[in-house]
Amino acid sequence: MNLFKYYSDKKVQEALLKISKNREIAARFNDSFGKRPDTLQFESDIIEFVKKGATSFHFSEEHWSNPLLLKSGMTKNQLDSLRIGWDLILDIDGPLEFSKITTNLISEALQFHDVENFTVKFSGNKGFHITVPFNAFPEKVDNKNTKDLFPEGPRIIASYLKEMIKDILIVKLIENYSVEGILEITKKQKEDILHNICPKCDIIIEEKNKIEYKCEKCGTKEESDVEEYNECPSCKNPRIKNKKKIIKCSNCGLEDSKKFKKGNLNPFSIVDIDTVLISNRHLFRAPYSYHEKSGLISIPIKKENILNFNKEQALPENIKFDIPFLSDCKKNEASKLIEQAFAFNSEKNKKLLKKETKSQNQYSPITQKVSMELFPSSIKNGLLGLEDGKKRFLFVLLNFLKSLNYDYEEIEKIIHEWNNKNKEPLKEGYLKSQLLWHKRQEKILPPNFSNKAYYDDIGLKPKENEFKFKNPVNYSLSLFRLKRR
Repeated sequence: MNLFKYYSDKKVQEALLKISKNREIAARFNDSFGKRPDTLQFESDIIEFVKKGATSFHFSEEHWSNPLLLKSGMTKNQLDSLRIGWDLILDIDGPLEFSKITTNLISEALQFHDVENFTVKFSGNKGFHITVPFNAFPEKVDNKNTKDLFPEGPRIIASYLKEMIKDILIVKLIENYSVEGILEITKKQKEDILHNICPKCDIIIEEKNKIEYKCEKCGTKEESDVEEYNECPSCKNPRIKNKKKIIKCSNCGLEDSKKFKKGNLNPFSIVDIDTVLISNRHLFRAPYSYHEKSGLISIPIKKENILNFNKEQALPENIKFDIPFLSDCKKNEASKLIEQAFAFNSEKNKKLLKKETKSQNQYSPITQKVSMELFPSSIKNGLLGLEDGKKRFLFVLLNFLKSLNYDYEEIEKIIHEWNNKNKEPLKEGYLKSQLLWHKRQEKILPPNFSNKAYYDDIGLKPKENEFKFKNPVNYSLSLFRLKRR
């Protein structure tokens, strides 16, 4: 392919330059990257790179006030001071047909969380990038500046979405290809695509990735849980990286794979949403950039056409420029997504729940539901019906009732009765999807009283006596114990 002719196209140059604003960029020269950090200032810069042998362009997920001030070995505080935002880039990778199914399910999961203006891009080889721009997220999450929640913010969201689609992904893969078909496509053995189960603890052993870095010049070695910048901190030369899997029971520490039992299909053993690669200064292939291995172009595609995508659309002579990429979302459009992801993954919530369980064990176990008369005023008032904030209150209510031992049928009845009292009821399909999702999840506490977005901002400000408790569940359980005594 004549890359000079391709990158001379004004539409290609305009697309690259538009996305490169406030980003660190790196030009790839077939098998290696050029110097970092670097930036694109003008369309002519692209041609200058190509004249020197550049084959593709890669941009940072993070937005920087001045990308040229970046350097290897920077501390978190130094990076946070330069970072002005980040985009959520979900990297789905696997055999193309499996990647299409996974990408489509992630697309549906985002829409389930009211994120509509995300964009999708074919990676150029066999996967896809799903992107949510930074302006879609709230300024703060858990009282922390969202811009500083990198890389943990995107990782938490990616892990949450993986968990959300896991069961339906298994069904779709087997339904469309069968286990035998999956093995034929992936060229793997059956035991390689099944979950490992610890025989002692009877829990799934999650595979974790380690990345080993080695500098051939000075001989220094380093291991990391995340992808780091490929520059040796000692001699500043490029390092060789080697990714390896660690399979170890998180509970008892068992590492002997011969003793592992085998469970159900592990869909992420054949197609993955990579969370390890979400790391500081990580780069992704720019839209309309050439892919060295496939000879195809990394092109944006319409989310409704994911399942119908074929590689011919990415041939250089077939590409079009009518589909936006990383276009702006509505402000705070992804608030629900990031807040629910943090609620699901937050160690703080897990510790609160464990603390509450420990406290309960000092008394006789609570095996019955807590009556509505012991609900805090914020929950009681919300149950009378709302004009605004219905989706936020639904999230509070589902986790609140589940934590107070209400079974699924009771929760379903209460939710429908509440929805009928709303000025504009939520759609039945939305209610059903939320109920089914929460039915499959473990108990987590609803947002704390201090989270104004879920209480004060929708007219459900807790009373002064309720603020003595961090969470509405703690309030109701304390009253329950007092009444029982």
